[in-house]
Amino acid sequence: MPIYGVTYLHGRIQSPDYPHHDYILSSADFGRAYLAEGWATKFVRAFLDQYTVVLVGYQAESPPVKYLLQGLNHDGLRDTANLYAFDRGRLEDIEVKWRDRGVTPIP
Repeated sequence: MPIYGVTYLHGRIQSPDYPHHDYILSSADFGRAYLAEGWATKFVRAFLDQYTVVLVGYQAESPPVKYLLQGLNHDGLRDTANLYAFDRGRLEDIEVKWRDRGVTPIP
């Protein structure tokens, strides 16, 4: 099924009366999705193969994101033309932070 627009993998703030959903909201959910069950890793890998992805609200040093992206970019051969992240600072500084993750930073 094609995806159009914004996809919220890790959730977003909802009204307290919003019905239950399957987004990742807690560290236990994160561990289950990426490590125990592994579906989120497969989802991200497939997503990167098919779409342009812009990470919003992630830090380069956030351990789960850092390890996932470094693992996906372990040989440095992944095409980095479709993965971007917003970050704060000078371009030269943020390029260093994201380089080994295969991410093109947007200052």
